[in-house]
Amino acid sequence: MSTLKARSLRLLFGSCVGVGGLAALELLLRMTVAPPDVDYPALYRLHGADGFAMLEQSGMSLELLDGAHSLLQEDEELLWRLRPGLDLRATVSLSDGPPWRVRTNALGFRDEDQEADLIALGDSSTFGWGVDTAWPDHLEAMLGEPVLNLGVPGYSSLQGEVLLGERRPRVLILAFGANDGHQVLRSDAHSLQAPSTLAPSRLHLVQHGRRLLYRPWAQGTVVAWKAGLSQPRVDPEAFRAVHERLRAHAEQVLLVEVCVRDEYARVLEELDLPRVRYEGPTLDGCHPTAEGHEALADQLAALLR
Repeated sequence: MSTLKARSLRLLFGSCVGVGGLAALELLLRMTVAPPDVDYPALYRLHGADGFAMLEQSGMSLELLDGAHSLLQEDEELLWRLRPGLDLRATVSLSDGPPWRVRTNALGFRDEDQEADLIALGDSSTFGWGVDTAWPDHLEAMLGEPVLNLGVPGYSSLQGEVLLGERRPRVLILAFGANDGHQVLRSDAHSLQAPSTLAPSRLHLVQHGRRLLYRPWAQGTVVAWKAGLSQPRVDPEAFRAVHERLRAHAEQVLLVEVCVRDEYARVLEELDLPRVRYEGPTLDGCHPTAEGHEALADQLAALLR
């Protein structure tokens, strides 16, 4: 058990359990209760209530999260991030396509570089879901200069802003709007706040309970969504505010639209920035095919040359 978890247990139970009893309880938990392989509720935000309803109909709600877990790890600051040092053939997909190659560097980015003066910041379509080579890599070859791919599956614009941090590239390409509208019980702004070290969700027993109850809990969020009791991860006005802040991070900012919901597409249009809207072939109704990634890079290169 980590020092953090041990400290949490002491704070929670120290007042009612003696030192010897607490040590025995900690030892028992270490020996008998490991955290679940996949914390489904932690990854639920990848699709929200609306996505869960669709995936449950096709029997893929747990399959998708199991596959995503092979690429992602929990992160206190960002909720999740890409696992560093990956080199695998991924099979997770929303279609029947072949396995695809995923490599990540020491920082967990799908890129050989760790810094660049041109940054692509986005979600799974920037990351390159389902393909061996994503559009930032094609764009790098076309321009003859490094393009850092900071795309992470499932990211909202708010997560992207946190990930970008203090980086100030010369060119910043933003590709959000597919995940911001997913319906959840708590917004990303609320969930991205610093977690409490006393959070019960840190306890292994609680994590196992959350896993066992995940499906009925997720089904309950669908009921809440249909009853109008949910909210988008990032609402359109907050989405606009994020982009206004991000446009100050670079000399030149470009926008990419891939599978963007109408209300968010309207916001992007009103920002009055150079924009590429992808309407080519997809793997699953949303993510571009390998040929689509190359075509998207070609359109962006034409704006940057």
